[in-house]
Amino acid sequence: MSQPYYMAIAKTILSQLGGNRFITMTGAKHFVGLTEPGLQFDLPTDIRATNKVTRLRVILDSSDTYTVISFRKKRGQLYRNDGAVYVVVGVR
Repeated sequence: MSQPYYMAIAKTILSQLGGNRFITMTGAKHFVGLTEPGLQFDLPTDIRATNKVTRLRVILDSSDTYTVISFRKKRGQLYRNDGAVYVVVGVR
C-alpha cells in the first residue's frame, strides 16, 4: 500500500533540510507529517536559542514555497509566533 501524499511531502521536506544530519545537528524529534501538507517537529528545550523556539512547522504552499511557523513553550502552554507576538494555541 502506498503512503499518503502528505507523508511523501513531509519526507521530502525532511530530506531537503538535511535528513539525518539535520536531526543530529539540531536534536530534533517527534516528527509529524501534516495534512496541510507539511512537517512539524520539536526542538530540544535545553539549547540556548535566542527566541526559545521549541517547535517548528514547515508548510508547503501552493506557490511551491515553504512557510515556517515557530512555537515556544512557556509554563506548560504552547505559543505560536505571529511576527513579533506570541499567541496561545494550547496547553500541553
